Amino acid sequence: MKNCRKSIFLILLLSISLMPISVNAEESGRYATMVSASPYEVGTGGTVEIEALVTGQQYFDDDETTRYNIWAESSTEETYTIAQNKDAIEGMITYSWLVPESIPTGYYLICVEESDSGAMSQSSVECDSISIIRYHIEMEVNNEILLPGETIRVWTTVSSPINGSPESPETAGWKMTYTTQGEEFWDTDAQVKSGILTPSSANEFAVLMPSNLHSDYDLYITFYANDSSGTQLSAHSINVPVGQLDTSISQPSPGQVIPLGSDFVLQLSCKRISDWYEWMPEKNLALTVKLEQGNIKSPVSISSTLSGQPSSIVSDSDGIVSVLLAADNSVLEIGSAELVVYWTDTYSSEEVNTSTTVHISADSSESLTGVGLQVVIDGPLTSSEPGEEIILTVNTLDMAGNPLAGIWIHHLTSRSTINSEDDRSKWTMQQSDNQGKLTVLVTIPLDLNPASGSISLYATAKNATGVSDSESHQIRLIVPQVTISPSTVNWLPGDEVVIRINVDDMSRQVAAFWSVSELEIEGTLTFAANSQGSFSFQVPDRTSFSHLQISVVVIDSNGDTDSDYHSLQRLDGFSLMISPPDEVIVAGDKISFPYVITDMDSTDPVEYPVQWTVMVSGVADSAMTGLVNSKSGSIEYILPSDLESGSYLFAFIFEGQSTHLVIDVRSNDDASGVGGTFSAVGDSLDSASGWVSTLALIMTFVCLGLLLKGGGKKEEELGGFNEPLPVAAPMSAPMPAPMPAPMPAAMPAAMPAAMPAAYPQQAAMPAPMPAPMPEYDPTSPTGYSNPPPQQR
Repeated sequence: MKNCRKSIFLILLLSISLMPISVNAEESGRYATMVSASPYEVGTGGTVEIEALVTGQQYFDDDETTRYNIWAESSTEETYTIAQNKDAIEGMITYSWLVPESIPTGYYLICVEESDSGAMSQSSVECDSISIIRYHIEMEVNNEILLPGETIRVWTTVSSPINGSPESPETAGWKMTYTTQGEEFWDTDAQVKSGILTPSSANEFAVLMPSNLHSDYDLYITFYANDSSGTQLSAHSINVPVGQLDTSISQPSPGQVIPLGSDFVLQLSCKRISDWYEWMPEKNLALTVKLEQGNIKSPVSISSTLSGQPSSIVSDSDGIVSVLLAADNSVLEIGSAELVVYWTDTYSSEEVNTSTTVHISADSSESLTGVGLQVVIDGPLTSSEPGEEIILTVNTLDMAGNPLAGIWIHHLTSRSTINSEDDRSKWTMQQSDNQGKLTVLVTIPLDLNPASGSISLYATAKNATGVSDSESHQIRLIVPQVTISPSTVNWLPGDEVVIRINVDDMSRQVAAFWSVSELEIEGTLTFAANSQGSFSFQVPDRTSFSHLQISVVVIDSNGDTDSDYHSLQRLDGFSLMISPPDEVIVAGDKISFPYVITDMDSTDPVEYPVQWTVMVSGVADSAMTGLVNSKSGSIEYILPSDLESGSYLFAFIFEGQSTHLVIDVRSNDDASGVGGTFSAVGDSLDSASGWVSTLALIMTFVCLGLLLKGGGKKEEELGGFNEPLPVAAPMSAPMPAPMPAPMPAAMPAAMPAAMPAAYPQQAAMPAPMPAPMPEYDPTSPTGYSNPPPQQR
């Protein structure tokens, strides 16, 4: 019985927490001054983080603290308790609200009340809004811009707003709102369509749009999903603009010559455009192309010259058409023609077109002398100063580039700024001379602003057959430019810094005003515009600044100004010097590298310890790290034991400062050969020096005889004897491993230090004097001076 009562009590308590509360908050307390709830959109079962700024004190008794209540209020003015009678503190309070699974969906206000019984209620309410949803809905359509008369397809996905898992709503449906056009343009009608989706639809649907869909109004699509309770509805809407088709021809260009019976390139783009300047490519648009002269309309076919072309003119998936066409020479005449591209309008189902003007010639070798008209303006594009007179030449040419004399040219000048165009002169009519030229004198206004102003010449002309052309030419004032160059990139306290000032495109004398804001110093100097000015300043011996900002403003005699600035950084940190070891190092050895750290700024010494890292470039797992506690000393590094003999690049990094050394390393095999094998041989030869001398003398004569005997043979018959003889190892130990004998031409350039046994051995020669070890040379890339040549 007790368990039953407890269960009933819990059920009642849960029901009460989800039922609207009837407390009038304005009568029982005051509201927090600031409330924030996030996220704005939350699914049922999700969490809302609530923050509020409260006072924590009662109005009439500062010693008494307040408490606060939190509730959610729906758009239908139903309120749901979130928290009650919570202790308030002065400042920001936070509360996490777990949104109940069964709460009706919709828009809610989250309000926080600070209770203060006996005080007057606040006249304003501070709340924050959220949207509680049951499903997360995403929608996609087959075309981002819709055309009249086509089918709009909609795909939707319904998922959990908490974890994104798929959801199957109890019911789902859609609604579309759009506008159709009547007989007159201003005659519009709003249309609404809706539907219910079955579970087998997978939340996808399609609707055929009417052909009189109005292009000034968007299509609005809403999809909704409802759960089994009937109180949790989620909806999602999108708008799809209604557009129209547009094509633009890029080739042939206007006025291009097309010989009859020859091929030419057609390139154009097809796109859907809306009133909001949005566009998307129109794919698979069927086009018809014609060359037209008056009533003559000659269809243009795809050329057979180029194999693999499509059989019809259709835009590709990017809305592009690029094909080779052939001009029919049976009905067209020599002269001007229109290249017209036709397609079917989806709204009216009528044929619409775009076009460009071309010139039809008899064949590709036809002379273009006297055909057409081109206007070309020659002259400078810039001026050095206001008041200057600029000479411009207007040329009238035919399509072959020959001058046309006696062409009437209409021209005017126009002054413009960045924001507007004004001060247009009246039109002047003049004829080109016998060279097809007309000289026009343009004066740069004295008050023209170099930074934003320009003056332009517009010219238009027409020949005897009515063909016209026009051209414009803009002249801009050269903008003065000031650049400053410091004598140093970085500075230290006590340094003297020299700044050089260079000015371009300024007139006569200039005055320069400079300042260093951090040091609160400034100055002025004057110099000729065609020369260089300079100034200097002294950095104080003690300063805490990390950089100095140098600013320069220059004005010339005409009032033109420009400025420049430069930021100089303080030189900090330290310099690092690493010395290589004096002895030959062997793979696997522990070696010491002496180091010296020098402070760059004595007032800002290096803080120890300093971390260092040493590695062999290009060798994996070769890095070692340690710490140093003084400005000089040595660090120990263990070489990897698997290094081959050769030169290696060592990298030394101390707290971001790095340096490199190239150091020779001997492999373990080469090092053991020097210390073991050759030492044993040397000891054996020391006890039999007489035999060695005799044997060496005999071998010398044998080798000399072999060389003389082979002197008359061809070079390719001498084989290995044509190569340099190997040098015997020194007869003292221990010494570095001997250098390998030079390789035959057919061998690879890189060989291991030890010669393979299969390589042909040369006759032994008496051992020369051993070459002395090279001395350390800090200027050498390898760190060692070159060894002297061996004596023979």
